[in-house]
This record gives sequence, structure tokens and C-alpha cells, in this order.
Amino acid sequence: SFPMLLNLEPFTKEGLARQREIDECDESYYQSCPEANYFYELEAVLVHSGITAEQGHYFAYARNKNDEWYEMNDSMTRPWDPKARLAVDCFGGANNGKASYNNNESGYWSTEVVSYGPCEQYSGRDNPQSAYMLSYRRRNCLDKFDDNDKEVVPQKLLESIEEDNTRLSRAHLLRSPEFTKSIAILLDD
Repeated sequence: SFPMLLNLEPFTKEGLARQREIDECDESYYQSCPEANYFYELEAVLVHSGITAEQGHYFAYARNKNDEWYEMNDSMTRPWDPKARLAVDCFGGANNGKASYNNNESGYWSTEVVSYGPCEQYSGRDNPQSAYMLSYRRRNCLDKFDDNDKEVVPQKLLESIEEDNTRLSRAHLLRSPEFTKSIAILLDD
């Protein structure tokens, strides 16, 4: 499995020099770049769910700044526990009768053999969910963001997003049957 905490120090110039016990590394740089700079925490997992690479669905498991994990799957967001679910939800492959898609209210893969009802489609098949991309954030950068930061998203970008959302809402409204009926009623009066 992939680590929740990733130490990249062994792969840096300084880490390689330490491993080889040679004195080529610049110790002043290492002192200005504390050891904490080499640690990265898992922040998100992009998952592909599908039988083949040509078809499927993408969704993500992501951690917020309060260290709470969520599944973000289209319009549905729900809490997710990586300690309990990571191995089952992010590592596809042969289920060997141990994991089948559980299509009940949880929608999670279960460790029980399922061979009835709506779950029958995946019973005995491989788990179609696999991690596609991982996102890590440097550990000492996790606390640098403040809710009071006003320039997290530039104003010009916010205005552009608002214009796009307004345009989309109007287009959706004009195509809705309710709007058409309302206009027809107004015109009849």
C-alpha cells in the first residue's frame, strides 16, 4: 500500500550523501532546510472505478485541514475512514471471494462475499476500484493557510467563475419545463 506519510529525504542530495557517508552535501543548506521539509502527508487519492481502462468513473477521497477524510463522488460527499477503508477502496484486483461491491446505502466494498440482489453483478469479480493518482502535501506547509487569507483565490478569477455560474444557471432555467409552463401561463393571461 502507499504510505500516509512519505519521507523523501533519502532521495535528496543530502539524503544520498548521508547514506553513502560522503561529505559532499552542503550542511548549511540542510540546516536551512529542516528535516520536516522532507515529510509529505497524503492529502487526496483519485480513484478510477471500472472494469477496463477504456471505461469507468473517477472520484476522490480527500482530507480537509481538520484531518477529516471525505469521499467526493459527483454530487455526493460523505465521511471516509482511510484506516478502515484504504486497502479495500483503493487497491483493485482479485477479490478471491473476499471482497464484493456492496450496493447498499454505504456503497462501499465489503469484505463479505455477496451473491444476491443488486450486488450480484460484481460477485466473484475483481474489485474495479484502484487508486489512479495520489496527492501529497509537505508537512510543514499544512498549517500555513489561514481562514482569514483573502487572496486565496484572485478576485478576477472569482468574478469569472461567478459569470460562468450565472450564465449556466440562466441557460438551465430557460430549458426547464417549469419555466416554460410559467411563461405560457403569463402569456395566456
